[in-house]
Amino acid sequence: MAGIDLVTAKKVEKQVERGTRLKRFREREDSDIARLTERAEIPSQSSSSSSSPVSTTSSPARGSQSQRKKLKQSPSISVKDLNLISTWDREKLSVRQATSTFAATAQVLGMDIGSMAVSKSTVHRARIAGREQAAEKIVELRNQEIPERLVLHWDGKLLPSLSGDTEDRIAVLLTGKDDAEFLLGVPASSD
Repeated sequence: MAGIDLVTAKKVEKQVERGTRLKRFREREDSDIARLTERAEIPSQSSSSSSSPVSTTSSPARGSQSQRKKLKQSPSISVKDLNLISTWDREKLSVRQATSTFAATAQVLGMDIGSMAVSKSTVHRARIAGREQAAEKIVELRNQEIPERLVLHWDGKLLPSLSGDTEDRIAVLLTGKDDAEFLLGVPASSD
């Protein structure tokens, strides 16, 4: 007859060891949650408008993961400023560059970055949503009543550029009845 399989015995030992480590980790986590909820004042979740906080002192049950998640989640940032998103697009910043500039700006403004959830995927989703909002605004502007008769105006003008030189730009403007004006753009002249 064959003896004990050493490979299988080591696997079983590792599984038992992992199980005990996981059990100790969960016990520590539950005790930490119990300690935090004893000190924390959790506002009442009823629909009444009373502002008296309710203090909980009971330790959470093993199955209450929603309470554990609430304590573990870090606050997220809402990146919904269309000016900020359009600036990132105009400057052709990558998602990583936009995330790092956003985090640096938030830190300079006094926000605690360590307690926030700032990630490139958050910024990426915000950029997509911002572009959708900008597209909706453009569609709304185009759907406005356009007068029957329009006059197209254009005029060249020397304007200072960002580099300090002057460049020739052409202002293109549509005017109509009732003082309706639409500035179509001010592109740089190629001549």
